[in-house]
Amino acid sequence: MTNTTLTDIHAVCIKKNIPFASWRTPNEKNCKTIIANKAQKLKSPDFTSLKGFVASPFNFFTKKNLWLLSPDYFFENNNFDMSSLFGFPDADSNPDKEIYYSSFDDYKKQFTHFKKLFANNTLQKGVLSRIIKTETTHRGNAEQLFKKLTESYPDAMVYIINIPGEGLWIGATPEPFIKTNNERYQTSSVAATQPFTGKSIKWSEKEIEEQQIVTDYITGVLKKTGITDFTKQRPKTYRAGNVSHLKTDFTISKEIIKPHLNNFLHNLHPTPAVCGIPKQDAYNEILRTEHHNREFYTGFLGSVGMEEDLQLFVNLRCMQIFEKHSAVYVGGGLTSGSVLESEWRETEYKSASLLRIAETTHTKTFNTHDNDYNGDFHPTNKN
Repeated sequence: MTNTTLTDIHAVCIKKNIPFASWRTPNEKNCKTIIANKAQKLKSPDFTSLKGFVASPFNFFTKKNLWLLSPDYFFENNNFDMSSLFGFPDADSNPDKEIYYSSFDDYKKQFTHFKKLFANNTLQKGVLSRIIKTETTHRGNAEQLFKKLTESYPDAMVYIINIPGEGLWIGATPEPFIKTNNERYQTSSVAATQPFTGKSIKWSEKEIEEQQIVTDYITGVLKKTGITDFTKQRPKTYRAGNVSHLKTDFTISKEIIKPHLNNFLHNLHPTPAVCGIPKQDAYNEILRTEHHNREFYTGFLGSVGMEEDLQLFVNLRCMQIFEKHSAVYVGGGLTSGSVLESEWRETEYKSASLLRIAETTHTKTFNTHDNDYNGDFHPTNKN
């Protein structure tokens, strides 16, 4: 079909609620797309035998469930005859869900709770997240938003995925979970956040400690899984859109990790970067303290068994798109040295770019509510 664009293909898939995923890995030019006849929910999956695009929720740690889109159609960029889509039946729209949107007062109470846990040595680190609600839906222009994100985040994994019943998700995540590079596997510890200014960054002791916790955790998981032959780089500053992080890369040969891959992934998720230390205690406190379900936020997603073999990323900087509004998920790591106002501002930094890009691609046709933004690029919360 001539003159078909990837945005055209996305628009039809979204309108008909067809399961699909498009993604562009860091520093790559081509976008890859899978269109599936149905989305499969798998229990305790074997990653060595999967083929397709997977999306795991945050609670994979306990539920061991993830979604798989098998490639009934697989193509790069817009190399696809869109007429094939017209044979798909129209599915019911994804229902709008009641979601808890955190106000500053809510966040303050949850923050104070975590600080008490640090003070009595129950936790060493905890990750507190919140949801920002947009008073407009981006469903009608999600395909343009995906295109804009690929342009704005060249060093991130940018994706759009639709799973009937689970919703339409879009995001740009800077954090690899695990990926292959030739005959090597790589995972990374990414933590600490400062606004990107183009100038040299001086990291505080709190931020260095936060990132070191994640590095030590991954080192421990490798050794616990029986993997002792690996290389570890020194921490470096890593830019992700309008913010910078500290990052340490780990590299393991494919031959060494392959027999341990399933155990390694099950032990690795969720990392302290999205959960905390000790992991089980932090995980339990997150479920008790946060009033929202994280769903796919801080889970992992990406391609398995495709051309790159394995390219999984932690799902950060993401938006869930409903019929009448959208929800931006954002969070940050807390330790005993955390300051309330600084942590709140960090969530603002992390959400600002995604919200601004979403608004620039927004069209009045799909504006169901008046905009309610203030000068900090986040909407006023209405609980």
